[in-house]
Amino acid sequence: MAIPILGPLLSIITVGIEKFAENRKLKADHKLEVQKARTRRIQHLDEADSNWDSVMAEASKDSWKDEFWTIVLAIPAILAFFPNMSDIVLDGFKALEAMPDWYKAAVGLAVAAAFGYRKFVDIMKAKK
Repeated sequence: MAIPILGPLLSIITVGIEKFAENRKLKADHKLEVQKARTRRIQHLDEADSNWDSVMAEASKDSWKDEFWTIVLAIPAILAFFPNMSDIVLDGFKALEAMPDWYKAAVGLAVAAAFGYRKFVDIMKAKK
């Protein structure tokens, strides 16, 4: 003799298991979509950075900014080899250290613009 409640109970359990499995699949699909969106956003940012570097390189073809900053950055290195000039170089760096942060940031941006943003970021990362 079959128990009359067993059929409906099995149906309820089966539906519950199916809903549980469906919910797990929806969560997994959502997680995958979130990861895909993050990947697309990172790829877009990489492309934008690459495009920016290309545009800046093209715009700087006839510019003298990189030559100017190369000379400015080389002057202290050269003067440091002259005995009477090394104190002047050190005093200059002390004066630069006392400058406001906004000024140092502006100089950093000017150098980064002249040599390329990515190179500057790589140098700053290596410094840390």
